[in-house]
Amino acid sequence: MKKTIMLLIVTFVVTGMLLASNGKKEHYGNKFPPMEHHQGPKMGHEMNPHQMGDHFMIIMKELDLSENQQEEMKEIRSEHRKANIRRQADIDILEVDFRTSMSNHDFQNAKKITGDIFSIKMEKAIAQIDLHEQIWKLLDSDQRDKLEELMRERPFLKEKSHHPNK
Repeated sequence: MKKTIMLLIVTFVVTGMLLASNGKKEHYGNKFPPMEHHQGPKMGHEMNPHQMGDHFMIIMKELDLSENQQEEMKEIRSEHRKANIRRQADIDILEVDFRTSMSNHDFQNAKKITGDIFSIKMEKAIAQIDLHEQIWKLLDSDQRDKLEELMRERPFLKEKSHHPNK
């Protein structure tokens, strides 16, 4: 009887802790910390879409892009954002599974899920590089020179071009 009561109390406490941290990105609990705490590219972190939109508008205006280039760039960016939303949803689901595995002391599954999460984060980082490559290929040599000049003059364009958080 005492074991049952104690088990119920522990269950309520753990459930309360999980519910209290549900969805809070700042509190890691059993979640993974943001990638910026690790060496290498900031794999899991996109810039705010509004900031990204502002940077693209600056680029489009100052590079004197043709209508066709503008449309292609918008399409590329839109597809990239949609894919990243899907990837982030997959990561969020896996993080829920990770917390469940850890709560159930299923450490082997937690390790597998960790690998799956970081595989998706790597996909996001590679997709970011692909996005830059696609945009670069849209530009003619004068526009590329102008973009490099803009990035030297305005470091915020270069810094934010790395990506992403969430």
